[in-house]
Amino acid sequence: MSRPVSPNSNSDKTARSSFSSVRENDDGLAQTFTRSKISSYTQGTEEVFDELSSPSVQIPQPSFQAPLTQPHSRLHGFWFPGDNFRGWKQIPIKGKSASSSCEDLHKLSLTWSSPAPPAVTKKASHDSYETGTSPLERLPSEVLGAIIDLLVIEIPPNCLTPRNTDLMALLLTSRSIHAATLNTLYPHITIPHSNFPKVPRDHHREFLAQEYIEEDLGPDVIKKLFFDMPRLQAIDFCGCSSPSFKNSFTSLLQAQWPDSLTLTRVSFHQCLNLPGYVFEAILPRLERATHLDLAGTRVTDKALQSLPETASLTHLNLAKCRELTSEVVIKIVTTHPAIIQTITVLSLATNASSHLLLGKTDVDAILPRLPPTIRSLSPKGSRMDPSQLPLLTSLVQHLEELAIGRGLDLRDIHQLLYQTQDWVPHSLRYIDISDLDTIIGNASALLIPASAPLQVIELEERAYERAAKTKKNLERAGWTPKEFGSRYWLVRINTDAKSLDCSARWWKLGAESWGTRKIPVAEADVGGMYGTFMFGRRL
Repeated sequence: MSRPVSPNSNSDKTARSSFSSVRENDDGLAQTFTRSKISSYTQGTEEVFDELSSPSVQIPQPSFQAPLTQPHSRLHGFWFPGDNFRGWKQIPIKGKSASSSCEDLHKLSLTWSSPAPPAVTKKASHDSYETGTSPLERLPSEVLGAIIDLLVIEIPPNCLTPRNTDLMALLLTSRSIHAATLNTLYPHITIPHSNFPKVPRDHHREFLAQEYIEEDLGPDVIKKLFFDMPRLQAIDFCGCSSPSFKNSFTSLLQAQWPDSLTLTRVSFHQCLNLPGYVFEAILPRLERATHLDLAGTRVTDKALQSLPETASLTHLNLAKCRELTSEVVIKIVTTHPAIIQTITVLSLATNASSHLLLGKTDVDAILPRLPPTIRSLSPKGSRMDPSQLPLLTSLVQHLEELAIGRGLDLRDIHQLLYQTQDWVPHSLRYIDISDLDTIIGNASALLIPASAPLQVIELEERAYERAAKTKKNLERAGWTPKEFGSRYWLVRINTDAKSLDCSARWWKLGAESWGTRKIPVAEADVGGMYGTFMFGRRL
């Protein structure tokens, strides 16, 4: 089953997807993203200028030559071959030169050649100059160079486009301007090299790293970040998993660590190869932690249980932590003082095809103990049962995001959303049913107006493909299919601007889309590769 490929679609099979910038598109519709290449190497090459007017290249055509005795007769004339004709002897037949009796007619081309067409002279315009004669080009090189120097930009206005694109365009103008532009470009040439040892300063409050730059995070940088920056509050190593990054942390464990770290928001999202003893050294010192993202790491039970009771976690991501046991996860989530009163975003998601963290009894133990502060819950990949619907019913009165595990069907989802309609409506804006083997059509009860305030439904790929084939029917029902990377949604179309619900929330830290896979640690617009980790990847 195939479908048109979206230009923003990007398979998750490649480990390192792209050097692209991902941003949320603020057009009033949820789950809308734009992706643009930011590397100057992706731009097409341009032709080098040529000041000399070159004659147009024409394919030689055979021409008719009238007989000399009767110029107006076409009876005895002959067709003269084009200039590229090499003679009858040069025409092979079955790989051999078959003709040896005819003279080479190409030798007669000088006698019977067509007269050259008259040259077309262009009338000079009063407002234009020939190349090399304009007043700007005739300026002294010192004056012209001083003018071009004014176009130099060290940092582009949007921090994304290549530098000095105007100067690159000048190189293609004329020879004199080309020479003057080169004199300006050479002193401002960019030589890629690492400045990370010079970047961290004592006054910095956030340090956001990501994959592709982990080679620059040596032991000196890591030591500076953890030991010598007392004002640092947020740190993010999203996707860093190179051997050198691992060695930088392991070598630092031999140093004398402080008893407490000033960090409040910490992310090791998808740091796949950091050993468990690294987290056993860091987590006990996070006495002020509020945001902790350990998704995809090798964090151990011992490290997780060492979280200080003085922490006040509002965001906790333990998705795909295969080294953890269900007993410890249940204990931490339901009894730890740092979580039970403040948790707002909790992800315990796993890949159902390869790992099971929470069984039915585990989910039964967690759901009734969640505090009323919870707004986003993801037990995706866990084993659920229809008997848990009463527990979920009380949660959806204040939950805004909910991911459903295996074991339920679409009828259970309908019951969850509509059984409380008579007394207290649900508050869900986003629901993930990608673990359900189901088909969503335009007549589904999830798509009727009564399902509001539901805005986004995340589907499994095959279910999305079937739904996307009936896009016009979905739009008539008030929904539209959306996809980004490896994720697929149905998004409600809100035509009434007055009732448009702003999707921004304090616990999203600047993001407006629903269903993030990564916990943000800095309040900012979604951009760069963080957008891919948050909204473009599967677990």
